[in-house]
Amino acid sequence: MIEKVLGFIERRWGVVVIIGALVGGLIGAIVHVTASDVYVARSLVVLTQANIPPDEFADVARAMFPTDAVMLPVIRDLGLDRTPAQLISSGTAEIDALPGGLSVSVIARTSGPDLAVTIANEIGAQLRDVSQVNGIGRLAVFPAEGPATLQADPLSRDVAVGMLVGAFIAALDAALVILIRRRALGSDGRFRFESMLRVDVSTDPEEGTVVVTAARPLASFVRADGDGEAGETVAVTLDDGRDLWATLAVAEELSRLAASSHDGGLRVLEAGTELGDAETIGELIVVAADHTPSSRLRDLRRVLRRSTGDAPMTLLLVHADDGA
Repeated sequence: MIEKVLGFIERRWGVVVIIGALVGGLIGAIVHVTASDVYVARSLVVLTQANIPPDEFADVARAMFPTDAVMLPVIRDLGLDRTPAQLISSGTAEIDALPGGLSVSVIARTSGPDLAVTIANEIGAQLRDVSQVNGIGRLAVFPAEGPATLQADPLSRDVAVGMLVGAFIAALDAALVILIRRRALGSDGRFRFESMLRVDVSTDPEEGTVVVTAARPLASFVRADGDGEAGETVAVTLDDGRDLWATLAVAEELSRLAASSHDGGLRVLEAGTELGDAETIGELIVVAADHTPSSRLRDLRRVLRRSTGDAPMTLLLVHADDGA
């Protein structure tokens, strides 16, 4: 069962990414629907008498905002179970400079409308008091008036974020599966195939023919030996359910190419056929569906190595598309 799932991920990684995006979007929608309401309140703090260059006020206010002198009295008076850093990092308290540089807006976000108003006004008052004590200037506070407004986060945003995260996670998982499975097939020191090639096999609905395509010409696998005579090549096909037709199509194409390039052609061993110890092998080509379990390929590689010695061994991974 696990091999089938991993094989599906390897063959249909695009579908996996789409499924991941859809699942992520669904989770984003669920989170949006079930999330607690957030209320927002704003108080306005304006510089009325400056003891510093007026254009520096916004930067000074932002610097004072997270300090204990401003935040701790608010936390103590309201009985908040938070530190100043937690208030700011959670988005409960925020400061925003307004155009012109002479005023800032103190923003509070909480699950209760009254608490948001109170926090915004308390922080604004503390900014005013601390500024006056430290000789920055006089500030006027225009308090937020309740009730606080309900923060409207669009459903589309949460769904979009969920889809992006879901697609990314699915793509990462698919990449890891492909990397691990291809490594298991080809880069293990004991079971490494000398070369590998992906071969696509499809049916032409109009002509009713089978089409075999590969990035590297299959004829390059049918080689002559050093004396110019054809070395014997044996193709071993693995029966892997519905894709047997595709592996046989590749083996037949290899036979045709071998017959046209030199005398002797190429022998095809069908699924389940074993090589005898006395067989003479020039080159071995293993033709298997691309979702064949890696454990099965490793076992076959081990068996063939015992009977063929150091004969070159090539793996053709067949991706079948029967139009279903």
